[in-house]
Amino acid sequence: MSDVQIKTKSVRFPCIAWEVQGESIHPVKGTWTLPPSHLRHVFARLGVEEKIRGIVGCPNCKAASLITTDIVTENKIEHTAVMPLLRCSGCVFACEATFEEWDQRKLYCVIYNTPERQIKEYFHGTSQADVAEQFWNGHILDRSIVNVVGIAPVIGYFVDDKEGLELHV
Repeated sequence: MSDVQIKTKSVRFPCIAWEVQGESIHPVKGTWTLPPSHLRHVFARLGVEEKIRGIVGCPNCKAASLITTDIVTENKIEHTAVMPLLRCSGCVFACEATFEEWDQRKLYCVIYNTPERQIKEYFHGTSQADVAEQFWNGHILDRSIVNVVGIAPVIGYFVDDKEGLELHV
């Protein structure tokens, strides 16, 4: 018996925004997109909410597959991520995938008031609108919020504890 090695081709996937209508996502062949934040509940049902970083459209048949943090290696210098073997679930296509413009999300701070105090919460998002949507989706039943003071990118932050859990802008 001999060892057989199959060489798969390498394919680069640009990041573009896909059309999303409600819970319906319309993949674009040969591209990837960031996961829509308003579909977090769907990803939570699948058990990948914390791991999901994107969705890729097969260049052969357009089927969508999830990209999770445990199956890619990030290259922070080139702003790419590589998946050694991407196999389409809709056809027989397989390749080594390189996802361009990998991490477009920035750290944002949302400051809001309750009757008792002012609170800061941090979110990763692609825009102020994306972060606002994440914030309100997470606080949809929270009647203690008096007002949102502001939502802005975090330019710098300071850590006050050894674990790095208490961030201060």
